[in-house]
Amino acid sequence: LIAFLNDVFFCIFPETFLTQTDDEAMSRASQSEKPPIPLRIFQKETHWYRFLTRELDYGTLLSKDGTFGNVSAKQTDNMLFEMADLENFMLEINQRQRRRSISSLREIRLSGKHRSITEQLLEKSQSGMPTWYHWIDYCCQAVSTRSVIPFESLGYPDMHGCYPNLPQQKLKCYPNALLNMVGHLLERLESNKDYIPKVVYDLDQLVATRRTYNTSKFILNNDIVKLGRSNPNTTSLQFESRFEGGNLRKVIQVGPYEYDLILTPDTNQMNEYYHTYYFQVSNMLTEISYTLNIINCVKTRSLYNSGMQPLVFSVTEALLGRPGWVRIGGNCVYYRNFYSRGSSSTAAKSSETVTSYYTASFNVHFRHRYDICYFAYHYPYTYTMLKTHLVKTNQLLSLKKDIHFRTDVMCHTLSGNPVILVTVTELGDRIQLKSRDIVVLSARIHPGESNSSWMMHGMINYLISDHPFAKLARSKFIFKLIPMLNVDGVINGNHRCSLAGKDLNRQWVAPERSMYPSIYHTKNLISYLHRIGRTPFVYCDFHGHSRKMNVFLYGNNPNLSWYTGDRLQKHGFEFYQFPEILDETSTAFELKYCAFTIKKNKEGSARVAIWRDTGISRAYTLEASYAGFDTGGYKGHQITTRDLIEMGEQFVESLVRLKKSIEQGKSPTRRFEIGAEQKETETEKKKNSVAVE
Repeated sequence: LIAFLNDVFFCIFPETFLTQTDDEAMSRASQSEKPPIPLRIFQKETHWYRFLTRELDYGTLLSKDGTFGNVSAKQTDNMLFEMADLENFMLEINQRQRRRSISSLREIRLSGKHRSITEQLLEKSQSGMPTWYHWIDYCCQAVSTRSVIPFESLGYPDMHGCYPNLPQQKLKCYPNALLNMVGHLLERLESNKDYIPKVVYDLDQLVATRRTYNTSKFILNNDIVKLGRSNPNTTSLQFESRFEGGNLRKVIQVGPYEYDLILTPDTNQMNEYYHTYYFQVSNMLTEISYTLNIINCVKTRSLYNSGMQPLVFSVTEALLGRPGWVRIGGNCVYYRNFYSRGSSSTAAKSSETVTSYYTASFNVHFRHRYDICYFAYHYPYTYTMLKTHLVKTNQLLSLKKDIHFRTDVMCHTLSGNPVILVTVTELGDRIQLKSRDIVVLSARIHPGESNSSWMMHGMINYLISDHPFAKLARSKFIFKLIPMLNVDGVINGNHRCSLAGKDLNRQWVAPERSMYPSIYHTKNLISYLHRIGRTPFVYCDFHGHSRKMNVFLYGNNPNLSWYTGDRLQKHGFEFYQFPEILDETSTAFELKYCAFTIKKNKEGSARVAIWRDTGISRAYTLEASYAGFDTGGYKGHQITTRDLIEMGEQFVESLVRLKKSIEQGKSPTRRFEIGAEQKETETEKKKNSVAVE
């Protein structure tokens, strides 16, 4: 009885045992082999813990006596059970009544105490924190998300929103990892002579044998129901990726505790882009070292060799009040393997006669037996998350009368998904609006670069906050935001392509309306603003970088262009001013990593094409590392969603500082140019010495 009450107490008051989870803590086996007692009791009423864990993350609205603001502990308990009943109701409703039921659920969410809770969240949430949303909001938005392969469930981490408050973890380098891997491969050849590899997950077979898909199906997630339960038919790990953003194609067990994973190609891809991943693992044991090898990577280098670790989200840990993506994995190593890529790939165009794939390998210990864990290359941010976030933001802003926040459908993708355009500014009359500069920002042109979405997420939340810089930004600028350019790619788990099979960031010169609608309409929006005399003050496309550390910018310096005509242009080096200010404002930003060269192979990118088309001197690409930082205040740490959200906030602050600096008549210090010239001189010397040799 004492143990039971103790577990219940910890579940009701999670702040009493919240810890800083890291890879070491996650690798230690839990003392209990079963889910916590409260979870076992309420396993059928899924998501009953929602308020207790969620609100703690966004401002600790739960007080120590278990009350929720002005709501008593008893009322809080009733609300939890109401939510459980709602989910059971959603599972049982007739398909014909689905739309009516969703409408009634919306009324329930916004009535009575639910509305008072929403108001409390608006008043008490800190600036920059992600807008909270309920899992039903996510489910309602997921219904309209169109994918190529039918989804079996919703991803648990995505369904429950954002967890930006986990601490930074240090970069974990393994100097002898490659040497150890060679020894392991030799040992594997010797010890696995009698082991017959077997396929434990095959997406092609699952899709081929699947029953008829009902497009109106209301998809949920039943991970909690499956926790603590083993598969009686096998002791192998179980894999799944048929959820939004998932991209696992096949898994082969090559040893008792070792698995080779093959990633799904980008839809209709013409070039190979295997790199990022998102999948689910279950049926695991504790105190066992599992080895996962992703064997069809194509990049020649990876930040795994620089201290980056995979991300893991444990559903059991989330139930215990510790939700979030944690960096785990030992002996992380990236190396060239012996699998040939074949002559049809783009790699065959290189000077090498034989091209191979690369393997990303790591060991993992699971903390909880028969847990359900999600693995990701980087923090996922799905299209449905974006839609839910914008819907909730609109609801919250209905209580504010001084902010103009508008969402429009700019166009539709090849599969019919809306591409959303967001406009944010301060309310004002026609004269005030005409006096404001326009800033156009876009993100997620490459689906695998989810870090760009997190920066955009932080920016949107910051722009609608009451922070002084946010108010100044709204009064000085009209923000035109395209948070997700490659919607289809994000939904289907692509790394770089849309459904057209092409890299959209090489189509900006003359985008076809039918093939690349989001690029066509974005470019025409900017061109239209230019024609009517409202040329954007700044254009920036947000990206993620797989080979460099920190956050940095790419810009356009005509003096460093491949084209001779560009070097004859007159300019005042105004493109240096914004990155200089950003370097002073942001801890994560590193000026010396910036580059302003204009290369011929980048002519089709947004940064260069927009500059050529409109003459916007401040046209940039903002790059955020997948891994972390090797300079500045965050040196030696892996990047988190909090860092990315903070970067979005500081981007807005830097725009305000830039505007003020220009009004004061200040010029760029050209600090970067001095360092760049020295760096360029050293590079030329090296090239010359190599040529002489």
